[in-house]
Amino acid sequence: MIKRVEIKIHSVINDLENGLAAGDAEINDITVSGTLHEGAGETLLSYSEKSEGGSVLTRVRISDDCVSVTRQGAISSVMVFDTNKKFDTVYEIAPYKFDMSITTLRLNCNISPVGGEIDIRYKMTVGGADKLCRMKLSVKETSV
Repeated sequence: MIKRVEIKIHSVINDLENGLAAGDAEINDITVSGTLHEGAGETLLSYSEKSEGGSVLTRVRISDDCVSVTRQGAISSVMVFDTNKKFDTVYEIAPYKFDMSITTLRLNCNISPVGGEIDIRYKMTVGGADKLCRMKLSVKETSV
């Protein structure tokens, strides 16, 4: 069954220099309408948003102890968050492509058919620059 949900996304990205936060954090807060679908052993959140370069479709797949975030459109990336392994990928904002690696430091996921929360703390290296990040998604069912 597919349910309509409201998703609040809070992200914080800190540049790291010698392992310590440097400069001001990049903080983004948005609220979007989306869908929540529970299937065989996994939950899928989907939503669209506008970025500086155009529209982006995001799918968040939750299964077992792993969360994957796939973005398509003006930004193209696949990010897998798993506390047991590092994930290497490519981050693309046309016409540029950057090597990216993700090390999940903490992953808390509590999603049910009526909503919940995903809170991820991770270290990311993109284009050779180290960053300390947090992504928090708060989900609640809507009636519309």
